[in-house]
Amino acid sequence: MDLNADDNTKVPQTLELFHDCKVDEWAEKEKQHFMEEAFRHLEDIAVMSGRKNRYRSSQNSC
Repeated sequence: MDLNADDNTKVPQTLELFHDCKVDEWAEKEKQHFMEEAFRHLEDIAVMSGRKNRYRSSQNSC
């Protein structure tokens, strides 16, 4: 990546670098891991199941 590049090309170059390094795949795996962990903890606490279902359904929007 050329740090002296035109501002219009820096973002596409950075995104290409992230994709080449598989940062997008890593981030998606990490997001999934932490979501699963959060829902495991949610099951451990005393909250009405109706409220838990709202959190679970919000996972689809992430």
